[in-house]
Amino acid sequence: MPRDPSTLASFIPAVAVRHCLEHPEPLETATTNRFDAGVLFLDISGFTPLAESLTRLGSEGSEKLTKLLNAYFGELIHIVSSHGGEVVSFAGDAFIAVWIKGRAGDTAPEVVNRLASCAMNMQRAQPELKRKLDVSLAFKLGIGLGRFELLHLGGRGAQWALLCRGSAVERAIGSEGYATPGDIIVAPEAWAHLKGDAKGSSVGSEGHRR
Repeated sequence: MPRDPSTLASFIPAVAVRHCLEHPEPLETATTNRFDAGVLFLDISGFTPLAESLTRLGSEGSEKLTKLLNAYFGELIHIVSSHGGEVVSFAGDAFIAVWIKGRAGDTAPEVVNRLASCAMNMQRAQPELKRKLDVSLAFKLGIGLGRFELLHLGGRGAQWALLCRGSAVERAIGSEGYATPGDIIVAPEAWAHLKGDAKGSSVGSEGHRR
């Protein structure tokens, strides 16, 4: 581990940095960190056709695509951080962010309300991002509440992979599957903590559209 652990924050999620600080000895076996948490899954709609059109332009198009994605993700990550969340995983044009219950003294309702506020601010940011970057990419968002597990796997050649799973992740991803561009879909376990503070319509038996 680097002498200054803060340098890790540029490369791995904050929750993993905290693990390194609490357990500075080198990993020898796979480990799992378990938390009760809220999870937000974001998917950028319209990215795939944009990527296909820009990559046809060669290196110039690839460079523009990188700048656009960095600009979108940069703004969205800032919104997550400002609401107390932490981005833990990227997958192309999607990412997973987590709010760990109890880390800042938050109860489950407080965690869910932070998540919902974050998701709504993401959707509100979309028109301004469209105006500034002259490209229209919409957001589909899913919110889940439950168990969150951070797995440190591998070890071959001293190389370790960081993966996340758990019911909170499954519920957030499952809820996003019901979203259309511009939607926020809240899984039932999370919606139970929002019913008095939010209005939404039912999406089958899987969640609510806020």
